[in-house]
Amino acid sequence: MGELVTAVALATACAVIFGTADFLGGLATRRSRVFAVVVLSQVGGLLLIGVLIPLLPGSVSPAALLWGMASGVAGAGALVLFYRGLATGMMSVVAPTTATTAMAVPVIFGLLIGERPSALALTGVVLACSPSCSSAVTRTARPPARASAPSWARSPPGPGSARSSSC
Repeated sequence: MGELVTAVALATACAVIFGTADFLGGLATRRSRVFAVVVLSQVGGLLLIGVLIPLLPGSVSPAALLWGMASGVAGAGALVLFYRGLATGMMSVVAPTTATTAMAVPVIFGLLIGERPSALALTGVVLACSPSCSSAVTRTARPPARASAPSWARSPPGPGSARSSSC
């Protein structure tokens, strides 16, 4: 029973920390450049990991370092897209959509490779997905804030071209 309480407490702490970091990161990108916010957050995380590695059990291998670097690059790219969405869209739509996708992809992948979670675990997935899905489709009377697309996403205007003003 003590392990369950510890797991629930750690999961709750993780959710609070990630939710707070995502919210504050989204706010920061409304005032600063997205890349600056991501670089700052990634450098902070790297410093924290550098302090914790000697304290954690296990050993460091070249393969583990390569996987860690690859996941760090992929995570930084995902943060750029996520923070850009929070900065230009409605947080009440972007955040739950991202949360649902972040939960669904590993679950679907696990099912595809043959994992078979218990009925209780699948019920938890459905319950966790339901509020995110419903809040992502809620309509509001106010349109989302618009920002110009970054230079790498712009296409040169031409005859018959429709150019979006948001990313």
